[in-house]
Amino acid sequence: MQETGRRQKKKQTSSDASNIQQKQVFYPKRSLGQNFVFDQNTLKKICRLANVSSGDNVLEVGPGFGTLTRELLKYGATVTAIEIDGRLVGELRFMAESEGNGHLRIIEGNALTVPMNTIFDDVSAVTTSASATPNSPDLLGAPFPTPLTNPLQPSGTPNAPKASGTPNPGATKAAPLTRWKMVSNLPYNIATPVVMRVLEEAEQVDSIVVMVQREVALRWTAKPGSSLYGALPVKMSYFSDVKLAGSVSRNIFFPRPNVESSIVIFSRLPQVPVATDYKSMVKLIGLAYRHRRKMLRNSLAPLCDEHALGQAGIPPTSRPQQLSIEDWGRLALAASSGNKMTLGTPINSVTLSHKSGAPSGWREPMVICGTDHLQGQRLGQRLQGQGIDDWCQSTSDSQ
Repeated sequence: MQETGRRQKKKQTSSDASNIQQKQVFYPKRSLGQNFVFDQNTLKKICRLANVSSGDNVLEVGPGFGTLTRELLKYGATVTAIEIDGRLVGELRFMAESEGNGHLRIIEGNALTVPMNTIFDDVSAVTTSASATPNSPDLLGAPFPTPLTNPLQPSGTPNAPKASGTPNPGATKAAPLTRWKMVSNLPYNIATPVVMRVLEEAEQVDSIVVMVQREVALRWTAKPGSSLYGALPVKMSYFSDVKLAGSVSRNIFFPRPNVESSIVIFSRLPQVPVATDYKSMVKLIGLAYRHRRKMLRNSLAPLCDEHALGQAGIPPTSRPQQLSIEDWGRLALAASSGNKMTLGTPINSVTLSHKSGAPSGWREPMVICGTDHLQGQRLGQRLQGQGIDDWCQSTSDSQ
């Protein structure tokens, strides 16, 4: 009898342990790029590099189990954390209620689609959100005033990027915005789009300190002439100074990834480095990097000619990876004011010559976005009312 009782007790103990283990097991989702950090030294290093201090407003994307979140709170920051994994949101809400002291707010949703006003506006003013309403438990903590103003409005509007020597979007406004920092261990699969969204849309974020896959970090911080230098670091350097702040071993993550990681620091520039519109410059960059091995006189033919390249001081035989942000800025200005059609000008606003098929008044009537006048004449009918991008795309399709 005694032995039977011991067996039953042992069986019960084993069953209880199994139940406890099942409750505690958490399976990270590869689809969400989840690799969690529990190493305190690394968490403290990130906070030091971000220069987090009492009273700072901090945006954290992908808080996971809240290890970095807790460290930010210890430094006295007021944190808004965006988490997409519903399995973790409950734990984060509990942390906000039990440890946040009104300085932690949790938003359940996708950082790529959560409305900016949900992140930066007063909580009471939020009407829509990804799984969050003004009085829902998704939003916890102190209010965050000041609406977002988009710096990428068309040139000529109060918030458009201005010429060199003028404030960079996010640097100075008539009604100063509450300043923010972004500090995150970013999920690998959304690192680049999240950082670009914050740089382009969240002008109140003065600095970004993130831990990402080392390969991604090297591409972000690549310099002109490097094999890793592409369109992305050019666009990033329009808004900020980007630098590598050290490597992180894969052994500190759970689960352990197959790659090393690095910490990258973005410091928003007080002034834009070039005297051109961001959208116009991005059009040129995108066109050039579609054929990065081609010379610019060939890859950029639809939008600018060798005369514009000469005006910008760029050899026509150059390739896109050789150009700095300053080079692209000069080229965008030359392209928009040179012999080619102004970027974004509607086709139907230009008078066409029935004989040549070229817009009247052009200095080089034999060239239309890199094609000849006969092709322009053939395309004339189906391109009526379209923009310059459509014209050039249709031209390239026909060649």
